[in-house]
Amino acid sequence: MTTADQIHCDRCRAPMERGFILDRQQGLGSGFQAMWCPGVPDRSNWHAGTKASQAATGISIVTYRCPSCGLLESYAPAPPTPPITR
Repeated sequence: MTTADQIHCDRCRAPMERGFILDRQQGLGSGFQAMWCPGVPDRSNWHAGTKASQAATGISIVTYRCPSCGLLESYAPAPPTPPITR
């Protein structure tokens, strides 16, 4: 999927808006873009979240929203391939 692709709502066929879901940390004013990680959560012994090694392999989630009916549709597109340097 490229940025030039136009996504249309499966319900009402209206053009959808690209955005992302903000993952807020409890009690903190900051947030992070939600990520998709393969497998099941591997709970850490030192906090309630998942291990940093799993987050390092995650893919940022892109979400489209229909301004007409409110449908959300999320994708985890492959990250761009870095250029080969020689």
